[in-house]
Amino acid sequence: MIKAMLLAGCGGFVGTCGRYLVGKWCAGMWHGSFPMGTFLVNIIGCFIIGLFFGLLEKAHVMTPGENVLLITGFCGGFTTFSSFADDMWVLGSKGEDSRTKCKIWF
Repeated sequence: MIKAMLLAGCGGFVGTCGRYLVGKWCAGMWHGSFPMGTFLVNIIGCFIIGLFFGLLEKAHVMTPGENVLLITGFCGGFTTFSSFADDMWVLGSKGEDSRTKCKIWF
């Protein structure tokens, strides 16, 4: 149990650092009120979770330890609905409409 908690914690640390870096990168790329970084992280994270879960269930490529490290730890730290909800709350409290304030570079 302690080993699984340490694996999840290490994966969570790396995932959280990745989320922070993607958020900073997106802040420089998208100049609008909509929290594109948090949204992008959650979309990417959901795809990664599906990929890892598929490898675990269909191909049996991942061990239980890798499952804890990658899915629970990394993806759990990388994705965050609570940050997205907080960003939406801040956006709503400013009284801005994300449809008109989001300026995407492409």
